[in-house]
Amino acid sequence: MRTLTTIARGAYLARRLASRKRADCTTLQQALDEGLKLYKWDGKSPNPLVDALHYVCGTLGGIPGAVDEWADNLKKADSAMSAAAEALNFKTSDRRGSFGTMAYGTSYGGGQKRPGLLCHSKHNLSILQHLMADRSIQRIVSFQSSVFAFYAPKLYRDYATNMDALHQKYPELKYNWRTSVFPAVSFNFGPRAVTVEHRDHGNRAVGWCAITAGGNYDPRLGGHLILRELGIVIEFPPGATICIPSACLTHGNVPIRDGETRWSITQYAAGGLFRFVDYGFRTWAQLKQAGNGLADKVLEERDGRWLKELELLSKIEELHADRENAGLLK
Repeated sequence: MRTLTTIARGAYLARRLASRKRADCTTLQQALDEGLKLYKWDGKSPNPLVDALHYVCGTLGGIPGAVDEWADNLKKADSAMSAAAEALNFKTSDRRGSFGTMAYGTSYGGGQKRPGLLCHSKHNLSILQHLMADRSIQRIVSFQSSVFAFYAPKLYRDYATNMDALHQKYPELKYNWRTSVFPAVSFNFGPRAVTVEHRDHGNRAVGWCAITAGGNYDPRLGGHLILRELGIVIEFPPGATICIPSACLTHGNVPIRDGETRWSITQYAAGGLFRFVDYGFRTWAQLKQAGNGLADKVLEERDGRWLKELELLSKIEELHADRENAGLLK
């Protein structure tokens, strides 16, 4: 698994690596000229991403249920996203691209003493909560979490165990939706939400980021998902969901054409949340102050901890058994 070289010591986060020099989105022709292989995907058929060691390291999740029904849900989500984008007050563009984006949920990092909710103005908070209550949006995020559970059952169960513990310790923190295990979500409103190639190094290193695309664009000509280390560029139709380890894989989108629109919804988890729980709900400084050899034990285990994290991924031939053992099959 080549992406393991990007994991930071301790294996909670990915290493911050130098960004690619290209400031704009990579075009499809540029990606092909650089040796990436085009994967033509209909956006409906599930297809796990399996490495040479048989680990499922991501998946093309497809869509749930009937095509026509999901297309109708996507239209409703498109209207909800458009209405929210009109009402929100955006301060700056995201570092990943020139489009309006808002994140919501539980965060930890950047010197925080403990995990907390991402802050918003009263106006924006009201708009975001209204968007999150929309049934079409709830169906999307629920499906994202279901895809995660189906293809990474051990990792999913680990998320649930850690988030449940965090919420019990701090009752003001809670799931964004009762049907999703992810602690954070980003709404990328567009109208041309395509990202330059990047890694989300603050996310959990082996964790998955669930991405659902929407809008009105031709997926054969733009909106593709580039996975640089895997050497592929994937057609990413509106309505489809893909899960990837966004902290370790360099990823981005092919630009869409003038006059087209694209938005996306992503769910993810900060790696620091799991570290905070593992440290007994303490920062590293607090752990050292606690004594009792706790910090020394962490240091002893740090360099080999990535092996423990790797075992949370399922091998393709063990997926069914892992689903049963995780209690995800009825």
